Amino acid sequence: MNILPSFKRKIKPKRFYEELAEMGLLEDYLKYQQSEKYEKDIQFRNEMLDILYQKSIIAVTDIEVMYLEKLCESLSYFLEYIKLWKNQRH
Repeated sequence: MNILPSFKRKIKPKRFYEELAEMGLLEDYLKYQQSEKYEKDIQFRNEMLDILYQKSIIAVTDIEVMYLEKLCESLSYFLEYIKLWKNQRH
């Protein structure tokens, strides 16, 4: 049984962005060096936000706000859905 292929899938080299996040520098790097790409490329921005969320040693307020907004949206939808259900029961 060759475990090398499954081992390679699980182990990936650390990327430059991840190292910056671990040092607490990725947010500044994106702001001052990659601002245009960060603003225009949605896929890149989402990838960077994910790296910041997973690897940053400091709290990143942009990510916290983004997740709180998504939570509020989900809860609002849920409350509206329940309101319809409650109205149907009465």
